Amino acid sequence: KDHHFLRDMFCSLIAAAVLLQAASMQRGPGEHAPKGLAEPEDGPEWLLDFALGPRDEIPQLIIEQVDGASCTLRVLAFWFTYLPIADAIVRAHARGIDVRVLLDARSTTHKLEGACSTRAGCAHLAARRNVAQYLQSQGVPVQIIHPSARPGPVRSRPPIFHPKAIVVDGVTACFGSSNWYLRALQEHDEHYLCVHSRRVAAGFERFAARRQIAGWSDPHARSNGSGCELCADQLQCNSTGAHHTADAPPQVLDFRLLAGPFFGPESALDEVWQKYIRAARSRVRVVHWRLDWAPLVDDLRLASRLGVNVSIF
Repeated sequence: KDHHFLRDMFCSLIAAAVLLQAASMQRGPGEHAPKGLAEPEDGPEWLLDFALGPRDEIPQLIIEQVDGASCTLRVLAFWFTYLPIADAIVRAHARGIDVRVLLDARSTTHKLEGACSTRAGCAHLAARRNVAQYLQSQGVPVQIIHPSARPGPVRSRPPIFHPKAIVVDGVTACFGSSNWYLRALQEHDEHYLCVHSRRVAAGFERFAARRQIAGWSDPHARSNGSGCELCADQLQCNSTGAHHTADAPPQVLDFRLLAGPFFGPESALDEVWQKYIRAARSRVRVVHWRLDWAPLVDDLRLASRLGVNVSIF
């Protein structure tokens, strides 16, 4: 329960809510993004889906995206024991998708759980194996990540590899707060979202590459006969509907305001949050598991004193 839990996600709901609200107060139609923030260079971006657990089916959202992959699949997970998601990854590998999986060591110390639907999955569940053993037995490339600590004071515990994300075909990134174990998926208040964004997807892939997984490669301009060039170049896939065409996005988001994605510990995520909190003019909504980082709290208090409507859940 170290302070890294404060900086564990891609700015999560804090930055997204703050920056979008700040933008609505500061920009008019046709205006450019505020100075210092990025304009899109890699095509249109939009929200594919959003789920709030346990009411919504976060596992189903993840499985649908994995089953819809037609070129590549990258998996980055901290605590992963949920067998139905593992089965979906095995299915992707079996149909020729280029799959790579990065796991924190936590995923090797807990056994598989959840309903099984295949003979191999049921056998590993009965044998109380972990997800890494199951995936590797089916030929899926898996690497256990042991991240290095950022230079600074000696910590009492080693750092952890804390993402919970998938990257599909190099153009879709799904990420959120939920770990992939049974109780988190069925009982916890969590959020998970999928965005169609080559830039965000590439950010996750570069982050994974920095963790030195062998064979991690750029999915663009690759082909396995299933339409990868079309997927990468035209932002379309010939999959089962997991990707929408650029002509008909379901819900457009103004991702031009995002300079990220940001990844710790390379980026000081608290400073990213502070940047957008200080830019807010109307309201800030914070949804967080554990919030005790004093500089962040101070900025929220200051925003409130300046007339910004601040709520913390």
